[in-house]
Amino acid sequence: MNGKLPVGVLKRTPYDFIVQELVRNNGSLEAIPLMHTTRVFGQEESAPVTLFDLTKIGYATQEAVEEVARQFTVSKDRISTYGLKDKHAHTSQRIGVEGPFSADFAHEHIWLQQYGSNPTPLVIGSHGGNRFIIDVESDAVSVDSRALESFRNYFGSQRFGSDKAHEVGKLLFEGKFAKAADLYREIDSQAWRLSELHNETGNWTTAWSHHSY
Repeated sequence: MNGKLPVGVLKRTPYDFIVQELVRNNGSLEAIPLMHTTRVFGQEESAPVTLFDLTKIGYATQEAVEEVARQFTVSKDRISTYGLKDKHAHTSQRIGVEGPFSADFAHEHIWLQQYGSNPTPLVIGSHGGNRFIIDVESDAVSVDSRALESFRNYFGSQRFGSDKAHEVGKLLFEGKFAKAADLYREIDSQAWRLSELHNETGNWTTAWSHHSY
């Protein structure tokens, strides 16, 4: 966020945008590994929900869930997730399958690793977050690493749950922080905190980059 904006290209291939879901394990956060083999044993008898780690390339989460439901011969309503992962990306996440299912799955771009069991279906948003690895192709000679550390991921409708969210991200990327704040206030009821930070610091750049936001 320093006004120096080298030209770059995002998401040339799905491998340029990696998203790994973070889940809690014994008090710590772990990233779901990216796996390219499938292991499905069958329903876990110890609990109603069987858990899988799902890796996908070039598929939206709902598309992957529909394929799992089709091959498992279950209703997609019996498959739960913590949230959505990008389509044009290489991603991993956990899913839960409630009840019995056909223990057979094979797909060229979707892989399942059976993990264990859970007493209840997964709840949207109750995971520990997401880890992003983003490759940007650019002719820039150098990059300010401090600016990268403070850059927020505000692109796409997943971020704020609004079709305008990508416009917020675009304005931030262009360094138009005041305009981004104006649009953000239109789409998110929690934007008052950003305004408070601006009043405290007197600077939109600092407000957007503040660690408490």
